[in-house]
Amino acid sequence: EIDDLKYFSQLATKARVILDIGANTGLYSILSSKSNPRSQIYAFEPYQTNSRRLSRNLELNTCNNVEIVNDALGEDVRKIEFAVPVDGEICDISSADTDFSRRFYKKWRDYENIKVSQNTVDDFVKNNGIQSVDLIKIDVENYEIPVLKGAQQTLREHGPALLVEIFVDKEKDDYFKDYLVPLGYSCYSISKSGLRSHPSIPADQTSRNFLFMKNLSF
Repeated sequence: EIDDLKYFSQLATKARVILDIGANTGLYSILSSKSNPRSQIYAFEPYQTNSRRLSRNLELNTCNNVEIVNDALGEDVRKIEFAVPVDGEICDISSADTDFSRRFYKKWRDYENIKVSQNTVDDFVKNNGIQSVDLIKIDVENYEIPVLKGAQQTLREHGPALLVEIFVDKEKDDYFKDYLVPLGYSCYSISKSGLRSHPSIPADQTSRNFLFMKNLSF
């Protein structure tokens, strides 16, 4: 992930507003804050155990430009089921895709569902009077398509760079071709040798993180 962090940090230095969706305990929020103290960062983390540690980590690192939002993000505004560990411990694999958490990570944890509030990126941006969204990180354990569907207006109007963890399948690749490509986005894999452009989302990469940009600017 060190290569992902390097490129994300470079993008953060030029960003005015950054959305960290699936902030967990704050790695990308802290990196963004230190890379660009003048930016405004919104860290979305609906799991309260993670959110409390996130708040503490931001305090310890004096990240005064990060606002925590305890909502999930998806394609509509409603209450949703959210899978979290039964033991209530810090976890980087909780998800609004409750079946995915249980299926993919069942050997590590037992899960229970809780109710959380879900918003959309578009409604959040509109309701908070945000004039510019420049960079978005999405790490939501197989819930990335609903998040992006709820961000169509933001992507169209602001064209932010996107760093997205993707569990690649045909649905994700079709979404990229049908929705992101028409908006002018290209897909890049990230490695030690740099960025590589792809006409579709490749399934054979070591990392699940992909960069989507309208204009490559490094």
